[in-house]
Amino acid sequence: MIRNAELPGSGPGAARRYRPTRASAVPLELLGIAYFVLMVALGVILVWQPARMTQVSAAASQLQKDLQDVRLRNEDLKKTVAKMESLSYVESEAKGRLGMVVPAEVRTCAVSQNVSLAAFDTGQNVVADKAEPAGIRSLIARIAGIFGTKEVTAGTKR
Repeated sequence: MIRNAELPGSGPGAARRYRPTRASAVPLELLGIAYFVLMVALGVILVWQPARMTQVSAAASQLQKDLQDVRLRNEDLKKTVAKMESLSYVESEAKGRLGMVVPAEVRTCAVSQNVSLAAFDTGQNVVADKAEPAGIRSLIARIAGIFGTKEVTAGTKR
């Protein structure tokens, strides 16, 4: 059977030894370079990963610090808003910046047009010559007098 088979190139007179040939042989240097590149890439990955983790943790700690600062600022703003919503603050701002007064604090004096100016110069008590009628008509007459209108209320002549 196969016992008597001969290998190509080996015959009774063949003195050389059989050596199989590779169809696509890769040189050993190329394998060495590929192995070196693979080891360098693994080394870079092993060094890069902890360095990146350090950067990420530093960024996270900075964000935590910023968050704490923003929370403190938010609390300060809430206190400021609560203070500005209080009635005492609104009252003080109205009196101070806007010049407003409480109606009970305003003193008014009604002056009649029939009073002479000489009475003011001498410091005499000013009294109206005739008594004004009480009621809504007198109020409307006063308002009309303030604004300088020539119309007269319904109770008087035109």
